Amino acid sequence: MHHLHHPGKTGVDAFLRVFDEGLGTQSEPVRLGTWPRRLRQASEAGRDQPFLPYLDVFQQHVEQWENAAGAVDAADLPSDTYPATI
Repeated sequence: MHHLHHPGKTGVDAFLRVFDEGLGTQSEPVRLGTWPRRLRQASEAGRDQPFLPYLDVFQQHVEQWENAAGAVDAADLPSDTYPATI
């Protein structure tokens, strides 16, 4: 298991490739602000995610980042803060 905060440098592409192979999924980069919106939509469609209890706090951080640095693109984020996709 390789945690996202592991001291070794593992890029997002390498991490997601193994993640997707293990789950049979296909992840795609999304804008940071897109991720909370997709989680809310999944919940509204009856597919609750374990992250939902933290979503409001996370959304506050997204808004702070976007206000401080303009719209933040997922490709501009450090690999250890790359948002998961649904």
